[in-house]
Amino acid sequence: MATREGRFWVVDVEGIGVTQGRSVREARVMAADLVETMTGTSEAVEVRFELPTPVREAVDRARETNAEATRLASIAAEGYRAAVRALVTDNGMSKADVAALLEVSQQRVSQLLPVGTGSATRRSRAATQRA
Repeated sequence: MATREGRFWVVDVEGIGVTQGRSVREARVMAADLVETMTGTSEAVEVRFELPTPVREAVDRARETNAEATRLASIAAEGYRAAVRALVTDNGMSKADVAALLEVSQQRVSQLLPVGTGSATRRSRAATQRA
């Protein structure tokens, strides 16, 4: 566990001892050096940095919000994929029209379409059906 004291991070390695570093990186290095010096073995040392409670709570809320935003973005992307598929494949609209209707770029419409769909594939299918 590392706590901030003045300009230093004070690292208490349970059962081994205490060291310090001016930066997070230095505190990690010093903790590993302490373990190696005291035990004679080089082990990975995980240092947990304690933040002030209001900061920790703000970080936790931000991480939760970010996770929720990622989840919602995935749902929105699936909705766009379904809409693009329906407009291009089922309704025969051009990528340009779909892009204009959905207010996205034509490139984005192409990204949202499954492989093997689009105007070239529709033309090929139509030619095959006429033959």
